[in-house]
Amino acid sequence: MIRVKQTEGEQMHYRVADAGNPYEAIVASFAMKVAVAELKIEAPKLCFVQNTIKSCADLETREDIIGLARGGGKQIFVRTGLDHKNLVDTIFHECRHAMQFQRGITFNREHRERDARIYALELMTKIGDPPEWRVLEFLTKKLNEKGL
Repeated sequence: MIRVKQTEGEQMHYRVADAGNPYEAIVASFAMKVAVAELKIEAPKLCFVQNTIKSCADLETREDIIGLARGGGKQIFVRTGLDHKNLVDTIFHECRHAMQFQRGITFNREHRERDARIYALELMTKIGDPPEWRVLEFLTKKLNEKGL
């Protein structure tokens, strides 16, 4: 997950939104199923978010986010409009954070982030660098292998 530091005290505001398009929702759903099966965790609720003004915000953070796991690993927020490769990578990353929360793994922030980045990188390496339509093909194959 890439995070961009904001100026001291500045809050970022997000609202829960629909997926940017139907294909984004399908890719996200498949990526979640793969990560949940691989990690053997309870499936977190996936919410898409987009930037908004404070008065409309459902979520506030001190950083500009691409993805975020909250609620003890029961909920994941992912920004709308990511290309499919970054969407899948972010979901894998956030599912790893969900696993950390659900299993009570208490690393410091730097170690939690490193662990999630490594996990997402391992799964993304299995996908390789395919054209976007191949991302969905890979996820479908993984789901079939898991019997899902």
